Amino acid sequence: EAVKLLKDLSNDPFGWTVLFEGDRLGNESFLTACKDFADLTCWVLETNKENLDIRHKARNDDQNDIWLKGRTTKVERLSKLFNMKKQPHENPKDTKRLVKELLEVLG
Repeated sequence: EAVKLLKDLSNDPFGWTVLFEGDRLGNESFLTACKDFADLTCWVLETNKENLDIRHKARNDDQNDIWLKGRTTKVERLSKLFNMKKQPHENPKDTKRLVKELLEVLG
């Protein structure tokens, strides 16, 4: 359904900006469709292991180490395939910088 939505939006004469994040849409087929229908800008947010552990606990995540390693491998592969910009995200200052940069990308 997400690829169909992209196709429909690409035919709209007024144009659209689509923002998304996460594992469900962060896959090769969806990102390829994005490139086929529009300009694609991708970021990979990076942080240290301590921050990751804190964030996972705060969300009550129960993913095991094997699943987490698989996500890391997936992101690394997609990052290379789609030339994603790696962005540090360690603290609130980084968050503010990222929001500012995102607003600039959106114009």
